Formats: sequence, C-alpha cells, structure tokens
Amino acid sequence: TVRQHGRGFCHNTATCWGEANGLAALERTIAERVQHVPEGSYVGRLLSDPELLRNKLLEEAGELVEAMDETQVVHEFADLIFFAMIAMKRKGVTLADIEQELDRRSLRVTRRAGDAKPATNTQAKPAS
Repeated sequence: TVRQHGRGFCHNTATCWGEANGLAALERTIAERVQHVPEGSYVGRLLSDPELLRNKLLEEAGELVEAMDETQVVHEFADLIFFAMIAMKRKGVTLADIEQELDRRSLRVTRRAGDAKPATNTQAKPAS
C-alpha cells in the first residue's frame, strides 16, 4: 500500500491512472474547501451552516423519491450525493469509510427486517 502526501510521484498526478473523476474528484474538491474556503463558495456556506445543509439534504431526498424518470433520478441522486458528501466531510468521514461500512454490512449473517423506521417529524431539529 502506498500512501502519498501532496502531488503524486506517478506522472505528477495523485494516481497512476490520471486525475480522479466522479465521486473521488468531488470528495477531493470538498476536502479542499474544508481546508481553504474560497470567497463566495457554496460548499463553504453549506459547511458553515448546518441548518441549510440539513434542509438541502431533506429537500433532495424528497425530490429523489418523487423523481418520475431516469433522467430525474440521475439528477436528484447526484444532488443528494453532493449534499451527503458535504455532511460526511463536515464530520471527517471519507468515501473509504463508507465503503468499509458497506463491506462490513455485506458480511452480516442476520439482517433486520428492512422495514422503515417509525415516521418522525422531519421539521424537528436533531438533538445535539
């Protein structure tokens, strides 16, 4: 396992396979915003305003549920992932942490029934 610091040693990129794209690129961009917030950055605003981030997560989750076709599902899911990744980074969590949890869950021998949790008031603020 190689753990790089700074720019890569392979073709002057972070990996031998070129620049990251997709979720890895988004994760890196958000991590950079956590460290250095550019003036007027929407990511910076979301990082500093947990109530706004919470509301955007709820909004996008609702829009995903209501999406009517493949294009809408793609757009709403992308929006939800964007806001979820900001929430993830606010708490110092990485995509690798999420992948590890998904792998851990796949090894379970017993599973819960999968029923939805009892409905809660989505307008209520979570306990600190």
